[in-house]
Amino acid sequence: MVNNTLAYRQIYTLTVVRDFLSSALLLAALLGDFVSAEHSKASKATPFFLEETHEIGLKNKDGIPCLSLAFRAEIVNYNTDLNHSMPFDFTAADLKGNCAEDLKRNAYISATIKHNNLTKRLQFYFHTKNIYIKQYEELRWQMRKVIYSETSDGETIYFESRNASIVMSAPLNQKFVCRDKLNVTLFNPVYKDVVIVFPPEIVAQPYGLKSNLFICERTRKRSLRESFNTKTTIFSGVVLALSSIAMIVWHSVRRHMMPDRKQEYLNINE
Repeated sequence: MVNNTLAYRQIYTLTVVRDFLSSALLLAALLGDFVSAEHSKASKATPFFLEETHEIGLKNKDGIPCLSLAFRAEIVNYNTDLNHSMPFDFTAADLKGNCAEDLKRNAYISATIKHNNLTKRLQFYFHTKNIYIKQYEELRWQMRKVIYSETSDGETIYFESRNASIVMSAPLNQKFVCRDKLNVTLFNPVYKDVVIVFPPEIVAQPYGLKSNLFICERTRKRSLRESFNTKTTIFSGVVLALSSIAMIVWHSVRRHMMPDRKQEYLNINE
């Protein structure tokens, strides 16, 4: 009888432990699904487009822009008979992408245009990297890759920028501003190059909206050159004016200091 009682107790204990473990596993699974759903919801980005500023971007779950690109893009495809630039119409594009959840994550946005049997897609990838500037380390964001593709009859051809082609970059807490045209050359091992042209003005903020400006090198150099030319023009004008005044004074003094010359002028007046 005692042995039977002990056996029943052991069976009961094992049953309770089994039920507890089953409940714990079920709870863990439900919790994992909940966390995954919340994570997916938090990382979900909503695309937006502002026609008046040519701005495309993504908004987070709170409706705050987490990626913003304000520029126009033109495509120069040397594989076609048309070697001039063709505008990439963001107003007709389907926008998708992901914002960076933290500073170590990448950001990405793509724009897809479908017209009849041809699909064009333009993709921009961003990341952060520590860069040495004048012997100091600085965390910057970079447009690390641009991809352009065309799909027709089930075949897709890709053109990619090289890793060394970093045309947009700025300190992490600043937005990139360029008032000059920028070009990005994309390559394919079989086909001719494709060039993406960004007409001015260009504003990029792939890691959230920033108030501080980072002016691109091309615009800074042009501004310095124009400032130097302006100062040179003003200096030349001042020198010319002083020279003219000096010549007038010299001729006046010479006329009064030389008697023969003075008499000639008096005879002319008579």
